Amino acid sequence: MQHVGLLSLSIPHVALSKTANKETPLHAQSPGFTTEPYLQSLTSSSVSIQVLTRTNSYTWVEFGEQKIDQSHFESRHGLKVANCRYFNFKLYNLKPDTLYQYRIHTKPIQKLAGYEVLYGEEMVSETYSFRTLPQQKESCNIILFNDIHDRNGSFKTLWQVRNQQTTDLVVFNGDMFNQIKDENQLVENFLLPINELFSTRTPFVFNRGNHETRGLFARELDKYFDYPNQKTYQAFQLGPIFWIFLDSGEDKFDSSKEYFGLADFDRLRLEQRDWLLEIVKTPAFKRAKFRAVAIHMPPLYSKDWHGPTHCHELFVPIFNKHKIDIVYSGHNHKAEFIAPNDDHKFALFIGGGPKEGQRTILDVQANSKSLHSQLISENGQVIKSWTIKA
Repeated sequence: MQHVGLLSLSIPHVALSKTANKETPLHAQSPGFTTEPYLQSLTSSSVSIQVLTRTNSYTWVEFGEQKIDQSHFESRHGLKVANCRYFNFKLYNLKPDTLYQYRIHTKPIQKLAGYEVLYGEEMVSETYSFRTLPQQKESCNIILFNDIHDRNGSFKTLWQVRNQQTTDLVVFNGDMFNQIKDENQLVENFLLPINELFSTRTPFVFNRGNHETRGLFARELDKYFDYPNQKTYQAFQLGPIFWIFLDSGEDKFDSSKEYFGLADFDRLRLEQRDWLLEIVKTPAFKRAKFRAVAIHMPPLYSKDWHGPTHCHELFVPIFNKHKIDIVYSGHNHKAEFIAPNDDHKFALFIGGGPKEGQRTILDVQANSKSLHSQLISENGQVIKSWTIKA
C-alpha cells in the first residue's frame, strides 16, 4: 500500500536549466530537459521524482534538508540507468514531515560503446522543494480534474478556482486527452502545463480514462507514471481517507469494431474486482474514517454503455457491502451529484465536460470529523456540496 502526502510549499515557476537560453521555451532546449521534474507516490519516508530529458543521457538527482548533500541514481542488474530519456528516481529513508530540496543533473550521452563513452555538457536544473508526509496525518486536501480532452489551458483556469496552498494531492480522473498519439502530446498538453502549476512540489495520481486507451501511444503511457506494481489501479491512505483508484477501461464491448480486435477490458475489470475484494479485507481499509473511490466512468447513471454497466455489475455490490462513502467520476460531460439511495449507499459526484461553461473541479477536504466535497464550476460557483460525518 502506498501513502501520498503533504507538499505545501509554494515556489515560483523557474527556468529549467542554468545553461539554457531563457528566451527559448523550456521544451525546446536541446540537449537538456524536456520537462521539469514531477512528483508521485509521496509518503512519510519516500517519494518518486520523474523527469524527461531531451536526448539519451545519464541523469541523477541530488537532494537534502538544510543543504543538498546527497545524490541518487537508479540502477538495474548492476548497471546505472543511462542512455535513455525517461527517469524515475525513488528516494527512500526520508524523514517524516521534513522539507527537502532537490535538483536534477543530466549529462547527454553522445557515444556509448564497449570501451568508450562520450558525454556532452552536464546540465543542472533549478532547485525545487517538497515536504514528506507526517507519520500521523490528520487532514487532507485533494483536487480532482476530469475530461480536459487536450485543452491544456483548462488546467490553469481550473487551478485558480480555489486557493491551492494546502493541496496535498491532485487526481487526474481520466480523459486528459482525446487520444494519445505521441510523447510530444503528453508533454505539451499535460506535463508542461502541470509543471507550471504544481507538479515539481505536489504529487499527483494519473487515473486512466477511456480516451487514454486510444491512439498510437496508448500502450506507452503507463511508463511515464509511477504506478505501483505496474498496474493502472491502486489504493492508499491519505489522512483520514482510504482511496481506491479504479481503471474503468473502455466504454464499448471489447468486440466492438472500433477496437479492431485489440481490446481486453473485460478481463481488466474482472482483475480489479478480485483485487478489490482483497483490498476491503485489509486493516487500513477497515479502520479508515472515510473510504473514497475515483473511477473515470460512473458505475451508475451512464446510460446503457457496456463499460459502465460492467463496472456497475462488478464494483457497486462491493461498494455497498463494504461501506464506500463516496465515488468521484467524470466521463458524462455533465456536472451532476446523486445522493445515496436504495440502489447505491454511497454518494456520487460526476465532474463536468471539457468545453467552456462545462468545466469543473472537485475539491475534497477531510479531517477526523468530516469529509467535505464540493463540485465547483470554472467561474468559482459551488454547484453542489456534500458533507459526510465520521
